[in-house]
Amino acid sequence: MALGQAIGGSSMSDEVIKGEMAGYVFENVETATYAVLISAADAPLRCKPEQSASKFSLALTCSER
Repeated sequence: MALGQAIGGSSMSDEVIKGEMAGYVFENVETATYAVLISAADAPLRCKPEQSASKFSLALTCSER
């Protein structure tokens, strides 16, 4: 992520645009993080473990919502 900011920052000299870009990136990362957290919290409700050949591997069958 820092590389993307460095590349984006090197091509623009306007601080306002850099600030807007950083805000846009932050909001999208925040939204994606919450989507992953919601999906992870919901997984035990819609997934069930399956029997597998090895006791160290875990296979899940999940239903779509």
